[in-house]
Amino acid sequence: MAQAILAQESRCFRPLKDLLQISVLNKCMALFQSRVVFFFLYVSIGGCFAGTAPKNRCESTVAAESGPMLLQTKTQIRKQPCMCEASNGAWTRPNRTNNKCVFIDLGAAGGDTFQKFMNNGFGHAKKCNNQDDWEAFLIEANPHFKDQLLQVAKSHPGKVHTFGGQAAYMCKGVTSFFLDPNVKHNHWGSSMDGAAHTASDWQKPNQMRDGAKHQMSNRVKVTVPTVNVVQLIYENSIPGDYVIVKMDIEGAEWDVVPCLSKSQSVGTLSALYVEQHPVNWQLGDTTPDEFKSATHRLIQQGVFVPHYYSPTL
Repeated sequence: MAQAILAQESRCFRPLKDLLQISVLNKCMALFQSRVVFFFLYVSIGGCFAGTAPKNRCESTVAAESGPMLLQTKTQIRKQPCMCEASNGAWTRPNRTNNKCVFIDLGAAGGDTFQKFMNNGFGHAKKCNNQDDWEAFLIEANPHFKDQLLQVAKSHPGKVHTFGGQAAYMCKGVTSFFLDPNVKHNHWGSSMDGAAHTASDWQKPNQMRDGAKHQMSNRVKVTVPTVNVVQLIYENSIPGDYVIVKMDIEGAEWDVVPCLSKSQSVGTLSALYVEQHPVNWQLGDTTPDEFKSATHRLIQQGVFVPHYYSPTL
């Protein structure tokens, strides 16, 4: 094989009059192109394995160039269903002048945290201009809770709006959602990433994992639409409202919070109760420092962001 390649290459160093023969010239051009492609792959993939190339370049290079074996590993990584939409000229504020308390529950399950809101569990009663004038939006991706949420809405007509079987995110789109079948802990392990959530993730919650995430075999995959949380806040609040967002979305907060911190919706956001999960549970690539900076931007703009943990229901 090596002798054959050398023989082909030697033909390309013939006198110019021989190279002008079309057949010989075409073969030499093809040989040159193959050498360029080989050099590119050597530099790109070699740099990825050596750890000297940027992560985003390695991902695209491995997926596009390295063949079936590496492509199989690449496809085990879930990707974001859509990108951050922090503003849109088509969004409109509500056509009202009266201020109210607005509660937005992301990861509402069967409405348990809504009951906490109704019992002044967030200490908001004194901060609302009119305690009797309130509105709630309950978003839960797991379709198992859809009927329970509808019953909650029926008990509070005109005040509670439910989004059962829809995932809270930073944009409108469609995503795969992986259901935890364990009813004993209320399906709390359901998530958008479908990866193995291990105890070691919680031991080092800010340590980003290298390599692909592997989907858990006992998860049930469904497809659900996503709700743009930023748009939801903007179109359902006005300046002067007291807006509370509770966010317990199993890792998707790593995508949502940075997007929210850059949006005009922050102008009406009063308090953000976010349960921060391990960094590896996200679909994107937000670093712990970037998440911290996003939280700091919210606080600088007057948003109350306390440490929050939502008990397993």
